[in-house]
Amino acid sequence: MSKDPAVLVVRACGGLKATAALVGKDTSSVFRWRSPKSKGGADGRVPGGNLFLIWCELIRRGKPISLEELVFTEQERLLISDLENANDNTAQDPRSVEFDEANIGEGQ
Repeated sequence: MSKDPAVLVVRACGGLKATAALVGKDTSSVFRWRSPKSKGGADGRVPGGNLFLIWCELIRRGKPISLEELVFTEQERLLISDLENANDNTAQDPRSVEFDEANIGEGQ
């Protein structure tokens, strides 16, 4: 099962309906967060305009997820972990990873 932000958030919020109600969107909009950008989705990310509200609500409910889980995809978190654990220059250069910066700050 995917561990991308959209999946983790929907699970922590109690499902699509609960997440949609929290952010004031319809369930189909929240469902599309998991879809590829090419199909109108957000590539597994939570749109930036929803991040603060969701994170605060999860803390309030006692179900916090880390900021890394909220913002970065599973692939990005693995790269960060590699960089943190590398004691030499063997970790992959993050500049070689293709990031979709267009999604940052969007309130889809």
